[in-house]
Amino acid sequence: MSFLQAILLAIIEGITEFLPISSTGHMVLMSSFLGIEKDKFTKLFEICIQFGAILAVVVLYWKKFFNFSNWQFYVKLLIAVIPALIFGKLFNDLIDEHLENPAFIATVLLVGGIILLFVDGWFKNPIIHEEADINNISAIKIGLFQCLAILFPGLSRSAATIIGGMQQRLTRSLAAEFSFFLAVPTMAAATGYKLLKFIKEEGSISGEELKLLGIGNLVAFIVAILAIKFFINILSKYGFKYFGIYRIILGISILAMLVILMDIKESIQPIVEEGELILIDKPLRWTSFDVTKKLKFAGKFKKIGHAGTLDPLATGLLILCTGKMTKQIDNYQAQEKEYSGILVLGKTTPSVDLETDFDAEFPTKHIDKEMIENALRQFRGNILQIPPIYSAIQVNGKRLYELARKGIKDSDIEIKARQVEVSKFEIDDTNFPELNFSIVCSKGTYIRSLVRDFGLACGSGAYMKVLRRERIGEYNVKNALTIEEFISSRNND
Repeated sequence: MSFLQAILLAIIEGITEFLPISSTGHMVLMSSFLGIEKDKFTKLFEICIQFGAILAVVVLYWKKFFNFSNWQFYVKLLIAVIPALIFGKLFNDLIDEHLENPAFIATVLLVGGIILLFVDGWFKNPIIHEEADINNISAIKIGLFQCLAILFPGLSRSAATIIGGMQQRLTRSLAAEFSFFLAVPTMAAATGYKLLKFIKEEGSISGEELKLLGIGNLVAFIVAILAIKFFINILSKYGFKYFGIYRIILGISILAMLVILMDIKESIQPIVEEGELILIDKPLRWTSFDVTKKLKFAGKFKKIGHAGTLDPLATGLLILCTGKMTKQIDNYQAQEKEYSGILVLGKTTPSVDLETDFDAEFPTKHIDKEMIENALRQFRGNILQIPPIYSAIQVNGKRLYELARKGIKDSDIEIKARQVEVSKFEIDDTNFPELNFSIVCSKGTYIRSLVRDFGLACGSGAYMKVLRRERIGEYNVKNALTIEEFISSRNND
């Protein structure tokens, strides 16, 4: 994602967050239009910049939010947000699936627009004109209406809560204001949850990603202040009718475009549209990105990604997914992996492989079969493992390998241990001190860390001379193609 793309998404967010036209739907569609890769950070960005928009509410209504004597106000918001927290947690996977489906979002935009055409006539004669007159029962009912927007991305959280407020006999303007207020705890919770999930899975947020989040939130904040004032004025004068017409036009336009694009794609590139699962035997010194780029060009794939990085000095199975199959990448990454290789006792390198030069030598004469077996037992089952400093994990916004190449050692920084599972760790010591190993492990296991720690457990040091990935789940490298074989097969087709 570029800074320009981030700014455009933030403008969309600031304009649409509090209008009954679905900010999430507009951002998802804009991301597709701009060709932004739907990776984990993009999904995080689309949620987190909503925090900038809700800050606009806090600033515009600061007297309401910081009137601590009116504690009933905070109780009502807390009660109203509880259903959204429960539904968001229970249906998180379903929500993510819908967010990746433009046709679903367009349909919801259309249906929601039709509802908005008539909603002003459904709720006449409101009796609640002040926030203080909203009771706790009404608050939780409005919160339940908000859940409709969670289950149906494209409906609009704003529209759902305003309609819920009007159903509870609030005036249009008060229902809109309460919708603004309710957005604060709702989106703050969503932002916090997505941030924690991202950091847990990725280690941390890089400096570049923090800059994108910062500029995105700032732009969303400024635009949202203007949009809130505009919306209240329009809603008071004209109601929901014109917003409904806009949604209907947008929904029909998107569905029509999708139908046209579907016809084109089906006639030109049906295989790429459906997607493929490709097994490649990665060659030595190629990065996983190198392989992905080569196959994208050779296969003329519009969308392609790999399911688990292999270091340049490793060979073996690399799973690549194209088209719709890219949605399954996380599933393949989570599967059990099997490796074979050679570790050497008695020497170490900073990278624990041959990417860097030897930095120390250690004795090996004291190591016997019993010591090797005792050491192996320590690394079977569920274990805590500290990743090597030459890895892509982020600490304080920096990739560890970037710090390592600047001369920083693992003893200089805190690298948090991770729990992994090693179901098999076997050694053949026939060529001691070179040891052939076979390892079966879970996602997130660093083989170089196992080698490093095994050497220490033997009262020595160790580095990895050879590494080969044999298997991911049910997929074996024996069934993989070399890059040359893949290109040749495409040329023959």
